[in-house]
Amino acid sequence: MKKPVMSRRLLRDWVAMPKVLEQGIQNGLAACEPRPEWVPLKGLSAISDVLPPQAYAEPGFAYYYNEEIRKFRRREAISAFMSGMSKSELEAWLETYALFMTALVRPRHSVEPVHR
Repeated sequence: MKKPVMSRRLLRDWVAMPKVLEQGIQNGLAACEPRPEWVPLKGLSAISDVLPPQAYAEPGFAYYYNEEIRKFRRREAISAFMSGMSKSELEAWLETYALFMTALVRPRHSVEPVHR
């Protein structure tokens, strides 16, 4: 399988958006359960649109989060088309590559300096 077009940018968003949601939950801007006047958040995959929302957020946070998800999905569709693969193949590639890189690269905060 060849490397998809815009792979670096797609991979960055694939890894970063769940972290953005986690930070929103920590800051009280989002939650897993619905609250009055909160908006449902979209998921990275279009499949998530047919499932119940996994998270809800205040309208301001939800607007920007959902806008970034729309941009990701648009880039994903273009990349899949230009690369000659389906969106599900591209998502599988992104997930595999993200897991692979996470396993190979140690977190920066756990690196201890070497004293000589």
